[in-house]
Amino acid sequence: MGKLQIDPYPGTPNLPISHPRDLKRLKSLKKREGIGTAPAETGFVKQNAFMCSLVCRKVRGALIMSQVPDYTESNAEITAKQQLRDALCLTVGDRAIVEIL
Repeated sequence: MGKLQIDPYPGTPNLPISHPRDLKRLKSLKKREGIGTAPAETGFVKQNAFMCSLVCRKVRGALIMSQVPDYTESNAEITAKQQLRDALCLTVGDRAIVEIL
């Protein structure tokens, strides 16, 4: 992901978005032009990304939105250079604050 200036850690957590206000923000963001990334390998899809920070700017990363018809509207996929669950001490079900930069 050269355009994002991140050497991403393998695996990205999907953060489910459930609050109506946050779903509206995510839907609005998906309509904006972000940093387009082309698939690096066969079998991958084109993505639109936005630089972000998590938990009071402790970790920088990118919000990734795959451009496929059946991609869920209520998930935020985050990539970063480190393993996010460990870096932020997250377990399944924890909440995280994501700030779009």
